[in-house]
Amino acid sequence: MPGSGGADKNRDPERAQWLRALFLERERIANHLGDLGAICNDVAFAFLLYQFHRLKEILLRTNMALSATGS
Repeated sequence: MPGSGGADKNRDPERAQWLRALFLERERIANHLGDLGAICNDVAFAFLLYQFHRLKEILLRTNMALSATGS
């Protein structure tokens, strides 16, 4: 097709797109865990703040290990 400029050549493989979507969803879940912890802290449930923060940290560390980034 004229004018396409070879856009299909620059497209990421389907597996890469799925992995990117998976990691974005995991990041979104981690953000929600942080938000839930903050809400709990606002109503004096500090114990739940710590538990949500712990779960968030586990999720983020797992993401880092799976993506082999960071130190």
